[in-house]
Amino acid sequence: MTIADNSTYTRGTTPIGEPQAARPPMIASGGYPSRYRSVQFDIGDESSHAIDVTIQIQENGADKSGYFVVEIFSSTTEYGATDATNNTLTDGGSGQILKAITASQHLVCQTNSSGELVITSTQDTANTGRYLMVVLNGDVYSSGDLGFSESF
Repeated sequence: MTIADNSTYTRGTTPIGEPQAARPPMIASGGYPSRYRSVQFDIGDESSHAIDVTIQIQENGADKSGYFVVEIFSSTTEYGATDATNNTLTDGGSGQILKAITASQHLVCQTNSSGELVITSTQDTANTGRYLMVVLNGDVYSSGDLGFSESF
């Protein structure tokens, strides 16, 4: 048996069936396994070279309540390595920083009970791009360019 594509299994050239679409199994806590979770970003307006980024944990596209631990890091390229150049990450008032892996650049954080975390990203010089990455259950999510634009 060979796999012709991701949805049809074939023996030689004759289709023998398609996989059934399955709803993810529920777990005892009443939710879905962590692999069905994702992150939504809400990027605030820049003020005094700082931008608040609200991170909301979601499950199957809906906000997910509960405490979640995530890693957060800042980079000058999307999905790039941690880059501490001219940028500082601080607690934005919702959720909390548990540990700094790299001071003010790579943080372990916990959401509040609503599954929300706010991080403030502050620039101290002009920059062409700044991205916030969130690691949830081993998956990396990007905020996209935060859009710092104020003059120095």
